[in-house]
Amino acid sequence: MQRLLKVTLIVISSVAGYLGYLFMTSGNSLLANLDASDRNNLMLVMVLCGALVGILLAILGSGLVKGLSRKIHDAMSVVSLYDFFIAAIGAILGLVAANLVVLPISDIPFAGSYISLALNLLSGLLGMIIAISLKDDINERMRGTISGGGPGKYGGYRAYSRIGSKILDTSSLIDGRVLDIARSGFLDGTLIVPEFILNELQKVADSSDQFKRARGRRGLDVLKRMQDDASIDLRIMPFPQEDQETDASLIKMSRSLSAAVVTTDYNLNKAATLQGSLVLNVNELSNAVKPMVLPGEEMRVMVIKEGKEHGQGVGYLDDGTMIVVEGAKKMIGHELSVTVTSVLQTSAGRMIFTKLKEGMSSNGS
Repeated sequence: MQRLLKVTLIVISSVAGYLGYLFMTSGNSLLANLDASDRNNLMLVMVLCGALVGILLAILGSGLVKGLSRKIHDAMSVVSLYDFFIAAIGAILGLVAANLVVLPISDIPFAGSYISLALNLLSGLLGMIIAISLKDDINERMRGTISGGGPGKYGGYRAYSRIGSKILDTSSLIDGRVLDIARSGFLDGTLIVPEFILNELQKVADSSDQFKRARGRRGLDVLKRMQDDASIDLRIMPFPQEDQETDASLIKMSRSLSAAVVTTDYNLNKAATLQGSLVLNVNELSNAVKPMVLPGEEMRVMVIKEGKEHGQGVGYLDDGTMIVVEGAKKMIGHELSVTVTSVLQTSAGRMIFTKLKEGMSSNGS
């Protein structure tokens, strides 16, 4: 990138020298009367002087060139093929519109060509800016697909849909519920697994800690089952991580592809939301689809352990919801009829507080 910028700087300086030659010969009657050989020599001298200036600037400004190349690389890493295509279309339309306007202007003596050049550059840039600002609206209207998905399940090349695409993180794969959610059709569009997420899963699966190793292997197993399911459009996609943390890379990728992040990680959920990325939290979905209970409703629950407060017993529904039963400490192992008194919704899930149904005593009778 640095070499390319230096070469570009030298070329631009050489072109500037040539434009200086044209300016000198067009406005000076003495120089305009030079014969062809002298004019060619003068042009060569001006171009070489411009190139020499470019070389000096490239050498003296190597630090500036390095910083600029880094910024350009960072900017290009978040630009998708779709963004580049839309910007190119906008620039082309801007140039077409500009040329319709500059036709009469180009006939103005001396300044016409310069005005035409300036209008072309301005119109091309303006068209690019307008196209990029409208890319999301264009995206919604096209409702199409673009390349980027990779090989299809049964050979050939299959493009992935940018509309509704979603990025899976490590926590969602280890959790495993995302497989059933995808099979049920609630996760439409292309499901994307970045290569750095796959590498992280492999590291966890190779961990010396037995618990971490089991979690990593479960995540890889879920990923393999999703790949083998023909109803799920799954793609493993490369993305430059550039020594960033995994969460930062996920957010950067989601913003680059305009894709949602599927996770169970509370901290990633908050960080991505603050930076403008759409987040689909599996835990929030799980809480949302749990059956509603209201105070006064009756249910049956198996008390399996003591509660934190005095006299409490604790049981669970089939979906994992904790039920706290007042006065059931001595009734562990019994299935009781209880009445709901209140429901507490927390970030960790839902808790249902109940009391023994009227007519039942604390000894289970």
